[in-house]
Amino acid sequence: MRRAILSSVCVIALGCSFEGDGERAAVFDGLTVLEAGEGALSLAFRAGDDVIYMEALRGRATPEHYREVPDMPAWEVDARFLSDAGGTFYSRRGGDGWVNRQWARDLDAQSDARPSATSNEHLFRLASDAAAVMRDEIVRQIGAERAAALAPEIDAIHGFAARALEAFEASLAHRREQLAERGAIPSIEGPTGDVTYGTNGPENEDRQLGGNYYYIAMHSESLSGVAGWFGDHSATQLHEWLGAWYHVHDACNHGRCASQMRRACLLQYYEAVDVFKPAWRFQNCKTHYDWNSGGGGHNCHDDSRLQMNNFVYGSILDTQSAWCKDTNTNLWQAPNCDQHTARGYHHPSHCDYSWNQSCPLSWRGTQDGCDCGCVWPASVTGLPGNVGSDPDCR
Repeated sequence: MRRAILSSVCVIALGCSFEGDGERAAVFDGLTVLEAGEGALSLAFRAGDDVIYMEALRGRATPEHYREVPDMPAWEVDARFLSDAGGTFYSRRGGDGWVNRQWARDLDAQSDARPSATSNEHLFRLASDAAAVMRDEIVRQIGAERAAALAPEIDAIHGFAARALEAFEASLAHRREQLAERGAIPSIEGPTGDVTYGTNGPENEDRQLGGNYYYIAMHSESLSGVAGWFGDHSATQLHEWLGAWYHVHDACNHGRCASQMRRACLLQYYEAVDVFKPAWRFQNCKTHYDWNSGGGGHNCHDDSRLQMNNFVYGSILDTQSAWCKDTNTNLWQAPNCDQHTARGYHHPSHCDYSWNQSCPLSWRGTQDGCDCGCVWPASVTGLPGNVGSDPDCR
């Protein structure tokens, strides 16, 4: 297993140095290549007293069918962007599991993440500034040959960095609009409405609201007519405001990542069962990849539906079954952001009864009056309140 790229000392200290590949690299103003090893790239970008770190790790080769599609990545590459204090403000997972499992543990601790004295906007702006010089600086510092060998990792980092500020501004505008519609957020002062850290400013208003705001978006693109393909590729993108800290996570689901495709639909936090905290993990299927999902394996849409199911029901599913393995829920078009079993995030065999402990055992089953699909048979009498009283019915 590859070791973690960044040392804890380097993450915290602004003027640090890092030893990688037998060379020491000091973090000066501008872009610095910290490590350029086999399938591993680590960069730092410094502007004055502010530093961000960008990492990428190469995983498996993408499935053969995807490699036939122009502009699809040849490798499943994980990437993450960190603040000077070690908080992840962007992450992506190329395949079904993390190349370095420590990254998942780091994300579990995100609720305590804070940049030292800056804002979310500033972190994403630094990433955007880094993109402007990234490719030329990498070649200058490590040479064209090594840069060419690390093209998948460079593309993974640069791909989001180039659109980082645009992505942040769009998400911020969406957040303010949706919360304002629900009357759940007061007006926030400032040129962007973003939270400024290190002050007694508007972030305190955020925390009075319970702190967290999040949504999951479905992204897709058509592959029909490309290299003889039909159907779509899909992936999801999670947006989390943990207190006043903003984090965006890309799923790639073996191909192009969500941020590289158009957004088709989304699910807001208030469309999930647990509206206070997402008590779930961002899962992928663990069966083998099967482009048509018909041979006991899974395709990208199975991963997407699983991730939406995690979000809505706050559940952790068996990643070896349901969409991940069965041959009855095959899907070649991108899923919808709804609970329909044919195209949505609800699997016919799944229901999380932990939300309704009073549900009689005799009711627990598919379409028996106590299922997640909210199908209440006419033969059932004496229902506890109305249909909406069952949390599984959303």
